[in-house]
Amino acid sequence: MAAYIDCQNAWVSILRGLTSQFSTTAQVAVNDYTVLDAGVLTAAVFTPGTVGRVPQKANYVRSWGGILDLFYAWRGDLPSSLTPFETLRAAVILAIDNNPNLVIPPATSGVAGVYDTTIESDGDPQPYPVTPGSATRFVAQRFRIISYQFLRAQ
Repeated sequence: MAAYIDCQNAWVSILRGLTSQFSTTAQVAVNDYTVLDAGVLTAAVFTPGTVGRVPQKANYVRSWGGILDLFYAWRGDLPSSLTPFETLRAAVILAIDNNPNLVIPPATSGVAGVYDTTIESDGDPQPYPVTPGSATRFVAQRFRIISYQFLRAQ
């Protein structure tokens, strides 16, 4: 049976496979925003999210949620920064959408019992940081990724 960490590890592997977007594996981090201090062009940081359980006929469905913060280096103003950010965002969304069972190549099956994964934004892209008086360094957007897993009825 899958656990949150299995889903998170799969999400991280999927994004680290996007070598045209993330040139080093360190740019896709877990619980570590210090990657933003490394002079990177792009970064993705995962943190734990929601956990749910819903009865469905003879089975239960467990949902494993994670938070993904996506960053692209600031290019002087928001319009100039948004175009490359949109390219990054599209690649990430497509990669998650193309792996609903969290199948990580070269594996032939995904994370045990996971049958679907969704990704949705938690708001619009924003300059980051947004602290008054601090320099904008990135355009950022938060996403919620949720993987759904069948469990046996209890």
